[in-house]
Amino acid sequence: MFARSHFVVKLCTEVFSRKASVPQPWPVSLNQKRVRLRFLVPVNTFSTTAFSNSTEAVVSPSQGNSTSQKNKDGFGKNSRKKRQEQNIDSFGTWDSTTDLPLAVQQSIASGKPIPSIYVTSIGVSSMKGRRPTHEDQYGFEQINESFLYFAVFDGHGGADCAKFCANAFPKNLSYWFQQGTDTTTAIHNCFVETNNAFAKWFAHNQKGNETGSSGSTATVCLLQNSVDLYIGHVGDSRAIICRSGEPRKLTQDHVPSLIMEKERIEKSGGRCSQTRVNERLAMTRSIGDLDLKRFGVIAEPEIRTMRIDHSRDAFLVLTTDGINNVMSDKEIVETVKQTNEPQYAATLLTETAFQYSSEDNITSIVIPLGSWGKYSAAATIFHSFGKSMSSSSRFS
Repeated sequence: MFARSHFVVKLCTEVFSRKASVPQPWPVSLNQKRVRLRFLVPVNTFSTTAFSNSTEAVVSPSQGNSTSQKNKDGFGKNSRKKRQEQNIDSFGTWDSTTDLPLAVQQSIASGKPIPSIYVTSIGVSSMKGRRPTHEDQYGFEQINESFLYFAVFDGHGGADCAKFCANAFPKNLSYWFQQGTDTTTAIHNCFVETNNAFAKWFAHNQKGNETGSSGSTATVCLLQNSVDLYIGHVGDSRAIICRSGEPRKLTQDHVPSLIMEKERIEKSGGRCSQTRVNERLAMTRSIGDLDLKRFGVIAEPEIRTMRIDHSRDAFLVLTTDGINNVMSDKEIVETVKQTNEPQYAATLLTETAFQYSSEDNITSIVIPLGSWGKYSAAATIFHSFGKSMSSSSRFS
């Protein structure tokens, strides 16, 4: 541990002492500057860039049957060449194939390299698929200096609720953080208040004798300082992490077949079959679906927290059921592991699900972590060799 701490402090000291004199052969990018010291040093720690397919988003990718983010930094056209220009701890602390900048303060505090995860390193793809309308929504942005936000919303009964969520969630989270609210409470409040706000919006905008409303799943993630992950979700959109090359599901689908969910619905006067609530809804928690709230369909999220281990965690994936219904968690992770870039990974996921005859809207978000590329077939031999060397007495 002391050796790793000394390694990080020494490198960071060298960066700041040489920063002014080092020539800059690469252009300055959106959030960072490249320095010829075998790793990247961020210049700005906070970017207000936001991505969403909501019509009220700050920045929107091209619209159509399929949409995807065009990354401006970190991964892209020349990413393979860029990854060859830097190498940071190839013995398992942080995978050498990743092209993420170093989070200097977090690295010094932890005694090991911690990468900075930026908005512009995230890959996203969303496809209408075989449905007549597109009801999926997504969003991701840096909502303050500490938190990166990313989320997917799978709408049903129309796109109104999903669009409302995509626009409201980051604003509500920012508000609660400004009030000094702790993270888990902020997430809980955001879900409940977004549902209440949608109810007011629907009451004002409903047409004629319309009683039912559209609804949406919500899988919302906050990554604090590239290390602490918070997940709040309702419905059946999923979050999966690739740890040590294997899928690890971070969310549990809220469906009528779960005993605790079924008991709540029935105590509220609702009916549950194996797959539906009141012969209508395929989930037991959601935003919207206002006519089913009195039957126990709640908007209160299930919240989970975990610490990212960048020496083992390669990427995080958010998916809607257009993918989950036709691909297993293992297939999702293996598909992403085939790729070199998060954007291509997200696109490949949606296209693969479509080829597997998915009949729903299809959306995926891929967030690269410290071990991005470590578990690809090409990297397996190299990392096995590096791990053996690191366990040798010469490196103890």
